[in-house]
Amino acid sequence: MKTMLKLALVAAAAVAAFGAHAQDFPAKDKTVTIVVPFAAGGPTDRVARDLAEALRKPLGATVVVDNTAGAGSSIGAARVARANPDGYTLLLNHIGMSTMPALYRKLSFSVPNDFEYLGMVNEVPMTLIARPTMPANNFKELTAWIQQNKGKINLGNAGQGSASHQTTNTTSQIEGKKVKAYAVTTAKRLTTPALKDLPTLAESGLKDFNVSIWHGLYAPKGTPADVQKKINDALKVALKDPEFIKKQEALGAVVITDKRIEGPEHKKFVAAEIDKWGAVIKAAGTYAD
Repeated sequence: MKTMLKLALVAAAAVAAFGAHAQDFPAKDKTVTIVVPFAAGGPTDRVARDLAEALRKPLGATVVVDNTAGAGSSIGAARVARANPDGYTLLLNHIGMSTMPALYRKLSFSVPNDFEYLGMVNEVPMTLIARPTMPANNFKELTAWIQQNKGKINLGNAGQGSASHQTTNTTSQIEGKKVKAYAVTTAKRLTTPALKDLPTLAESGLKDFNVSIWHGLYAPKGTPADVQKKINDALKVALKDPEFIKKQEALGAVVITDKRIEGPEHKKFVAAEIDKWGAVIKAAGTYAD
């Protein structure tokens, strides 16, 4: 009887502690940390710092960014997967969340199972660009030029497992005519002023081509549902912040307004991305480990 009473008291205390934690989140003396799995100053870091600033008021907490770079974002992601699931350690990652499961065959965590999905933040279309003196003036001419110059062409990107650095840094270069832009990689044309007249690659002849870099917010698995809701509610407010939207548009990014802002919908989206990129990576036979 005494043993059962003790167990009941322990259970009651645990429930009370959980309820108090969720109700009191975020505590006034605690800081919410957004882990960025890339170096400071890069595109994802810029998105995270803009988001941290936009989250502070609706979340009612100090929000800081901490960079834990390396291995195509898997080191920073592993840090968050192992963190205390109390809502004070979050992860902002990009498309690397969907490429890691195939690129790194010995991950110490599971992307689908070791995180709580808090919502999607933005999408960043990639733009096919070249030097201003490139003789090709459109994608059709570019395709012909590539065929004529096989084995002589250099293609720039940021490396395996990373979003191309150019993705969020070409808008100003296109506006300044420092590079020649041919097309965007999204399914639809963009509304961003500097890019709105560019055709999609699908329009240009690559049927059904649709690729974009995106950013999402995550918490460790087991983060209380009430805490997740508070963070998601704050995220929705942050994504409507005019200053945040302005900063994202300057990066060439489109702030999410559809149902993927909800955690479950974002998780479905990432699952589809994992399937898509997993097939591509396995077909290429190129891995990062």
